[in-house]
Amino acid sequence: MKKAFRTLDLNEDGKISFKEMRAGLALMDAAVTVSDEELRKIFYNASNQDKKSIDLEEFLSSCGPHSLYVNEIERNLSKVAATADGKGFAFVDLSAKSHRLTDVVAIKDYVHLRFVDFSHNMLKDVTCLGCLPHLVKVDLSYNQLTSVLSFRPPLALREANCSHNCIGGMNDVSGHRFLEVLDLSSNSISSIDGISQNFALKKLVLDDNEIMQLANLHDLRLQHLSVANNRLSAVIGFEGFQEDELEVFRNLEACYDEMKLAFDAMDANQDGILERKEFLRGLKLIEPAPDERVLHKILDRLDKNRDGTIDKVEFLSLARRHSQAMLSVDNGIESVKLVFLLLLLTLRQKTRSSG
Repeated sequence: MKKAFRTLDLNEDGKISFKEMRAGLALMDAAVTVSDEELRKIFYNASNQDKKSIDLEEFLSSCGPHSLYVNEIERNLSKVAATADGKGFAFVDLSAKSHRLTDVVAIKDYVHLRFVDFSHNMLKDVTCLGCLPHLVKVDLSYNQLTSVLSFRPPLALREANCSHNCIGGMNDVSGHRFLEVLDLSSNSISSIDGISQNFALKKLVLDDNEIMQLANLHDLRLQHLSVANNRLSAVIGFEGFQEDELEVFRNLEACYDEMKLAFDAMDANQDGILERKEFLRGLKLIEPAPDERVLHKILDRLDKNRDGTIDKVEFLSLARRHSQAMLSVDNGIESVKLVFLLLLLTLRQKTRSSG
């Protein structure tokens, strides 16, 4: 891109004027047809200062992969708020989405930033974000990151989006202990051990990964857990079910989405937690009705934290995802039966609630 700039800078003054850009484009390729109006619009958007010329920094920012520039930061700042120490005011929001950024080291001096959007760039390293002590929310989606939140944890950080990156392994993120929302969808993650100590986490999105088992989530009070389009198999933590207990779940074991539907149908007050009576009443609706003694045994097994209730994580740990290549015609029929049973269960629950 620097070579292209030098080619367009015909008088070699370190700037490109409108006339130079027009003449340079003709020299590079006479077949290129760009109207004066279109070229002026491109020129105006690229020129950040006098609107009469474009320097190298402005050219690279507009046309190719580059490091984040100070001028680029300053023209994308927004939202003024009081500083954390109460001594003044500062910009707290920065959006540098789709800027072809390869690094953002220049951000380290903007310590008052709270909301940062670096999505749709080319970032592989965001260590410098550790220099933002007041960072509350960061969007790093659609980059080239290979690890999760690998920077010094800001105590204020509550929400992070790392979806659509190149993350293959789940590193330890327990240092981000106040994190409440984490989106890791559309990566290549196979295990999630690194978040077992993030006790403040309320929402976790893991869709479109390579996860085969959910483990070590029982201490997290998640309100929202999404793991659609993974490779889930039986989950660690609930081994040793006896035959009479397994029989109860044979009509529920299919894909995760159907298990979630069963949970939502049983959860009469929609608080994300099944009380004993909700759980027992829900399973009794499935034909044939299982023995109540067996239901109590199952409930005791699922209630891993012994609080007398079953949360969604505990319930969904029974989810099993089978390879489509292994599904036979009979299995397909059983899946249809299961959907019907769950639909019936949902309708019955709604009827009871309205009554």
